[in-house]
Amino acid sequence: MMISHQLLRVALLISSRDFRTRKFRTTLTLLGVAVGIGTMVALTSVAMGIRDQAVGILTETTDFMVTPKGASEFQAEIPESLATQLKLYPEVEEVGPVLSQMVFIEGQPGWAMGVTEETGGVVGVTLEEGRDIENPSEEVLVGRSMADQLGLSLGDNIRISPSMNEPGKVYRVVGILQNTGSVVDMGCYVDLRELQRMMGMEGRLSMIFVRLTDPRLGDRFREQVESRYPWLEVIEPKQIAKNVGRVLDMMNSVLFSIGSISLLVGALGVMNTTMVSVLEKTREIGIMKAVGARRSHVLFIFLVESVMVGAAGGAVGVVLGVGLAKAASELIPRMIGIPAPVKLTPLLLAGPVGLAALLGLAAGAYPAWKGASVRPLEAIRYE
Repeated sequence: MMISHQLLRVALLISSRDFRTRKFRTTLTLLGVAVGIGTMVALTSVAMGIRDQAVGILTETTDFMVTPKGASEFQAEIPESLATQLKLYPEVEEVGPVLSQMVFIEGQPGWAMGVTEETGGVVGVTLEEGRDIENPSEEVLVGRSMADQLGLSLGDNIRISPSMNEPGKVYRVVGILQNTGSVVDMGCYVDLRELQRMMGMEGRLSMIFVRLTDPRLGDRFREQVESRYPWLEVIEPKQIAKNVGRVLDMMNSVLFSIGSISLLVGALGVMNTTMVSVLEKTREIGIMKAVGARRSHVLFIFLVESVMVGAAGGAVGVVLGVGLAKAASELIPRMIGIPAPVKLTPLLLAGPVGLAALLGLAAGAYPAWKGASVRPLEAIRYE
C-alpha cells in the first residue's frame, strides 16, 4: 500500500481529534502504557548502574584478595596473623588487612572499613578534603555520599554504633573521601583496631588485599597460598568483576521481564481503546468507503491512532521511569547503605518509546482490521 501525504494527514487529524475529544479515556490508556514503560526504565537503569559500579570498582582495585572459602565478609574468619605470614612471600609487595562490617552512623545504616596504613597503600584511598587518620582512637574518614547525607564537614563529630541499641563511640571527621561508586561512599574508614574492639572481633579480618611485585606471579602465589591454607581462596578482582557482571545481567533480565508484564497490561488498554474507537467511527468508516476510501486506507488510519497512543504513552513512561530511578538512587542508600547509581543511555531513553509504538501497532492491528472489514452499507446504517 502506497501511503500518500494526504492519507497520512487525514490519519493524523483523526487521531489528534480523538486525543482532544476523548481526553479521559486516552489519558487512562496512556497511563497504562506509561506505567509499564516507566517500570522497565527505572528497574533497568538502576540495575545497569549497580552493575557498572560493581564491575568498575572491582576491576580497578588491587591485584588479589584473600578470603575464606564460601564465607561472607561479615563473618570475619581470617586471623590477623595471616596478613603477616602472607607478607613473607617473596612475590608479595604489600598486604592490606581489612575488617568490613555494617554499622550505624548517626543512626543511619552504613559501612565501616577497619584499615591500617598498609591497607591505604594497597587499595588506594583518595581524599577529597582533609587528611589521613593520625589519632586512631578519635578520628575517622567518611565517604562523600555519607557526608552529604548527614551534612558533615571537617571537624564534625559523628557517633558510630555496632547496632541501633548500643551507644557506640564518637569520632571526629578529619577527612572526606572522593566518590568511588562503591559502598565506601555510604560509610567510613576507621582504624582496624578500633573497629575490631567495637564489633568484638579482636584479631580477626574479613579479607586481605595483596599487591604483588609482578602480576605475572599471580598463578604461583595462588597455588602456594591455597595449598598451604586449603580453607582460603585467592581471588583476582577482575575475575570477580566478570562473575558479578554475569549475575547482575541475569538480574537485569528478570527485572526487564517484570516490566514487560506491566507493559502487556498497557497493550491491552491500547487494544480496548482502538476497538472502542472503531465502534464509535463505524458510520464514518461507511462514509469514507462510500466516497472511495479503500480497506487499506481505513486500516492505516486506525493503526496510526494506536501507534500514536503507544508512542505517547512510551514518552510519558520514559519521563516517569527516569524520575522513579532518580528517587530510587536517593532512597536505596538511606535504607540499606548501598549506593544505587543510575545509568541512562540513549538506547534506554529512545528504545522504550519505539517499543511502545510497536506494541501499540500490534495491539491495534486486530481492531483496525475489524474496522476496515466493515461493509459500507452496514456501516452507514450503524447506530
